[in-house]
Amino acid sequence: MSYTEEISSSDSLLDHVDARTNLAGTNKMEILLFNLGTEEKFGINVFKVKEVSQAGKITRTPNMPRGVDGIVSLRGHVMPVLNLARFMSVNEATPHQTMMVAEYNTHILGFLVKEVDRIIRVDWDKVRPTEGMLSDKGALITAITNLDDGSLVSILDVEQILSDAFGEAIVGNVDKIEAGQDLCIFFADDSMVARRKISEVLDKMGVRHIQANNGQEAWERLRAMADAAQSSGQDLRDHI
Repeated sequence: MSYTEEISSSDSLLDHVDARTNLAGTNKMEILLFNLGTEEKFGINVFKVKEVSQAGKITRTPNMPRGVDGIVSLRGHVMPVLNLARFMSVNEATPHQTMMVAEYNTHILGFLVKEVDRIIRVDWDKVRPTEGMLSDKGALITAITNLDDGSLVSILDVEQILSDAFGEAIVGNVDKIEAGQDLCIFFADDSMVARRKISEVLDKMGVRHIQANNGQEAWERLRAMADAAQSSGQDLRDHI
């Protein structure tokens, strides 16, 4: 059986973006494929996409960050529009008008791309982190995977892109939790920026924490902890 599953072309792409939470609790990752006008294929975790639409009229404003074409109004929400091709130093032959709307840390913005292709479902163990790999896009790529035809898909680190473009968000005042050191939170995220922000919040709350770089790593570490707890007759929480 193929380890990637394409969403049926008869279904609405946007319907599947809206229904992305249906994969919660499975061992699959849902990726929205797109391109920037070159043969290179890119992907973004569908959980980080609110919708896909046409950009419409973009209003250019002075002193915008690198790669930002301007701002656009979408159903009453004014948001910056980041031209991914320009930001990633990819030659843009013709203006891009397809916009992927993403949200991070309560901020909404649009990513301009050449075109959106389709949504695929990939087994988590087929999504490989880029640590130790050479990439001309550097830290902007958080993982890679392969399609059934062998072609490579570079999965973007949305949080890193937003941090590079607009600056890293500052964690505000967070109340400490009584007996916080008696708690321990084990979390996973494939973005280094997201992991750093989560750690900062938990530190301010006074809560111990353990982090994993992705879901696959978290699952393997949890299984190892569970095996160790079972062999020693202890509770799993004693090993976290």
